[in-house]
Amino acid sequence: MHPTPTPRRRLVDDLIPVILDCGNWWSNDYLRLALVSQAWSWHAQKRLYAFPQLYSYRACALLARTLVSNPFLASLVQALDLRPVAGDRTFMFCDTTSIRLLLSSVSVKRLVLREELSIRAERFLPSLGDPHCLEDLTIDGFSYACHGSSTAFCSRKSASLVWDSKLSCQFSNLRRLRLSYVELSILHCDAPGTLRLTHLSLNKVTIVNGNLPNLSSTSWDDLRHLDIVARDDADLQPHLPLLLRSCSSSLEELRVHAWGTNCEGLIFDSAAMSFPSLVEMRLTGIDTNRRTLSNIEQCCPKLERLCIFGRAVRVTPREWIAFLDSGALPTLRGFRPPCDGRHICQLWTDEDRKRVLDVCLMRAIEPVYC
Repeated sequence: MHPTPTPRRRLVDDLIPVILDCGNWWSNDYLRLALVSQAWSWHAQKRLYAFPQLYSYRACALLARTLVSNPFLASLVQALDLRPVAGDRTFMFCDTTSIRLLLSSVSVKRLVLREELSIRAERFLPSLGDPHCLEDLTIDGFSYACHGSSTAFCSRKSASLVWDSKLSCQFSNLRRLRLSYVELSILHCDAPGTLRLTHLSLNKVTIVNGNLPNLSSTSWDDLRHLDIVARDDADLQPHLPLLLRSCSSSLEELRVHAWGTNCEGLIFDSAAMSFPSLVEMRLTGIDTNRRTLSNIEQCCPKLERLCIFGRAVRVTPREWIAFLDSGALPTLRGFRPPCDGRHICQLWTDEDRKRVLDVCLMRAIEPVYC
């Protein structure tokens, strides 16, 4: 008599999302898991289509065809990262019709346009199926093709974005805007908009027309995080002071990296504004002296983390010690001494570094790394 085979135990379907959340899965893994059962198929498809990253026009066309023919799969798409490049062999295959079809078939919360789609990016934004769902928008104009062996696109047009009141009204729920290597034109219009950004990041953005505060035609009272990396001080001087005056009451995190050398009074001047909600400040390349520290103490009563470094820092180690030892910024919990930066205007001795860190230790201020 043969022994009765032990029945195989079935995996409980409730464990499927737990298993998928525990590991790092590739797209091919999800494709294989989708063939196991209907339960596995649903969870695998949910993750596979959540955030597609597409690198060619052909991939965009294929995904657009799939989503148009299957609305269920289209409903799973939460974000899109589109960075198609027409290479040497597919130079002619760069029809943007499939891009617009793809955007119209989904309702995404996050959208990233890179490479060639960052050129006149405003062309594609109106194609979104439900623009009011969009909360996070990134336009990245940096191109790797211009730094490689291929020269096909080294002379391509610059990435650009024209922002007007129509876009401001269309994306009423947009909260995060990130622009990188983009020529930005802001068309001012008296028509009221509903744009209320909470996060704004500008990385080497050149404003060719308009004023930065006009990006939002209503109010900047909701802006909490501002991150700016400027090509030179000329990009900051006309715009940053105006924007800071508009959002100073709500700003919680301020990061400014300036490559220029004429940044004196850029953030703190004789009529220094108040930042009652600011908890983190990171400044690089901004002209800093003992007066600047006094303005920070006066204008940032809730500051918890402070990083200031670069060649324009003209505060001596003795002045830093006196500033920290005086009890300034009573809520400060994190500090990075300028001596830790790669570019400093003067050398710090080991004794200078030790004395500053000793003062920080006495005040329970921890070193932070920016």
